[in-house]
Amino acid sequence: MSKPGEAKKSAPLVDLCMTFDAGHQEPARFAFDPKDPQRPDPSQKMPTKPIDPDEVGKLILEGNSLYASFIGYAKEVAEKLEKKSEGVPEDRTFHVFLNKHQIGTHDSHAIHQEPYAAVLSCIDARVPPELITGQAANDMFAVRTAGNILLERGEARGSLEFILNKYARRPPKEQKPPKGKGEGEPAEETVEEEKPLTAILVLGHTKCGAIDAAYDAVIEEGKDPVLSREQELAKLLRESPNPSLDAIVARLKIVVRVVMKLNPDLAASKEKADIDELKRRICHFNTELNYLDIRHMAEKIGLGAGFKVFFGSYHVEDCVIRRSNLPGKDDTAMIEALDKYLGERSLGSIFESLNQPWSVPDTKAGVKSKDFIFGELLDAMNRDAEAFSKDLVKP
Repeated sequence: MSKPGEAKKSAPLVDLCMTFDAGHQEPARFAFDPKDPQRPDPSQKMPTKPIDPDEVGKLILEGNSLYASFIGYAKEVAEKLEKKSEGVPEDRTFHVFLNKHQIGTHDSHAIHQEPYAAVLSCIDARVPPELITGQAANDMFAVRTAGNILLERGEARGSLEFILNKYARRPPKEQKPPKGKGEGEPAEETVEEEKPLTAILVLGHTKCGAIDAAYDAVIEEGKDPVLSREQELAKLLRESPNPSLDAIVARLKIVVRVVMKLNPDLAASKEKADIDELKRRICHFNTELNYLDIRHMAEKIGLGAGFKVFFGSYHVEDCVIRRSNLPGKDDTAMIEALDKYLGERSLGSIFESLNQPWSVPDTKAGVKSKDFIFGELLDAMNRDAEAFSKDLVKP
């Protein structure tokens, strides 16, 4: 209790602020002025759109680092206050500097959508994609589904197809002379609007409720009594009260079964620590599988040079995106395996073979494709999933 006349010491404040500096309207997002940390660094500017996809990836990583630092510092303050420890940290503010296009000082973002990124993430309330990646208005399209998956048909896939078709940057077209002109004569210039979107992020996370539901469903199936053919048919014909939810769980059950097959010791264990470990592996395996799906989608649309698909899995425990192919990260086993195998091949045949193995022709190329998918590729994805799980809350 404070003595009479003595000011009561308040707890320190930890702020995460969106800051607009009217005197410096095109700041680098996360660079503050060393002389005045409340303002952006006047020597650095935001990149010009369309932003190179690797620069977009770096912005996502910088934003995630800022958010994780904010949460980590806030936890440190709270724990020291709770334990009445010495040396309680001081007030601190973490800034996300906004530019004139995000504020709309010239009605720019009211008239045009100019996002440089899109994200496919889960609906989980602990994983708001713009917040955990430090993005603001008009930066990012967000498509969110339970388990961050895309069904073969549905609103989420359609939304993402719309985004990629309308806003994604295309490789520059080769200019050819018009008919009637020779090789040496200049081609007629055609002005084509440059699209702003250069990257998409597939974002998974730990402690996913949809993956929990799929895991529980697989375990329950193992306890079900064997049904007769008539009972099986009757079960199939029975109308489900939640067909859309059933479709999501059915899709995730495939992932659960594959990861359990690849990790038989964990799958057989009843220990909570082993079950948690298995679920973390399922989480990252699912993220990489959805990356393959969207990379295939981007290929079909014709996106190539100047556009990239990234993936990463987010630890809700420490708010950090880990095990990703974002710039500066070590190559994952899956990316190394794909780069080695694909060469000039299209990813399409790989993804379709993984999704429908019975459709792969029984040719030399088809056999090679199957051997790669059900050998090296799945093994690499499983090694990535194991490494992601081991990353959890390192001291």
